[in-house]
Amino acid sequence: MTRLGQILEEKRTLGRKILMIYITGGLYVERGGNRYGTLDYCAEFASRGLDCIEIGIPFSDPVMDGPIIQRASQLALEQGATVDAILQDLGRLDEIFGTSSSGQDSIGTVVMTYYNLVHQYSPERFAKRLVETRVMGTVLPDLPLCESARWLELAQQNEIAHNLLAAPTTPDEDLKEICNKSSGFVYAVGILGVTGMRDSISESGKVLAGRIKEISNRCVLVGVGVSSPEQAQGQCTMADGVIVGSAVMDRILKGDSPNEVARFVGELREAIGDEVGVSA
Repeated sequence: MTRLGQILEEKRTLGRKILMIYITGGLYVERGGNRYGTLDYCAEFASRGLDCIEIGIPFSDPVMDGPIIQRASQLALEQGATVDAILQDLGRLDEIFGTSSSGQDSIGTVVMTYYNLVHQYSPERFAKRLVETRVMGTVLPDLPLCESARWLELAQQNEIAHNLLAAPTTPDEDLKEICNKSSGFVYAVGILGVTGMRDSISESGKVLAGRIKEISNRCVLVGVGVSSPEQAQGQCTMADGVIVGSAVMDRILKGDSPNEVARFVGELREAIGDEVGVSA
């Protein structure tokens, strides 16, 4: 089992719902004479019940992302963000997050980016850099299952958890393969469309999580559209946890400080509870 898989499974065994937060890498915002970067936010999130961080490596054509994350990615690129610089930053997450009382990693780390970028960088080199910086997993939304063999092999060789996406429209046959080839969690896309904040979210995420649980014991996290503590709580009645991105990045782009955004993360944590049956 991969390191990411171990972390998620240990938390599930304890009855804890998984809270994964997305943040754009290489980004900084300024407010009141203060300058806040990606790692400043990560440090505050860790103290508010974060289980896993998903760092986005900006790409110029982010086909899965809606206006908020597109804006954050464009700003990071304009500020000079590069793959190497972001991965170098990620190498500091071990120091920021620390370890559990047992000496083991306590917070998972995942990179979300597009395979076009990985291909240009070199898949072999990218995998090597992830190992060097102790990043545990990847999400590559533009890499189709039918074309993923090369990356899956590299990921397995380097003990990197690759986490595949499943949509409400994914056929059962493909869903089984997605579950079998995901080595950390299955990213259940809660709604059809791109990432973004929603005033309400349909039941499709919960339905998809239920379909996955019928055929696999893999950890299932619902993302895309989860924007509030109430929505997170609702998805967790079936899923093992949630991924929240746009609602976090919207606050960051508005200039909210790490402590202010972390309060929202804490509200998400309180809503989904620390243990089964424990919630706000």
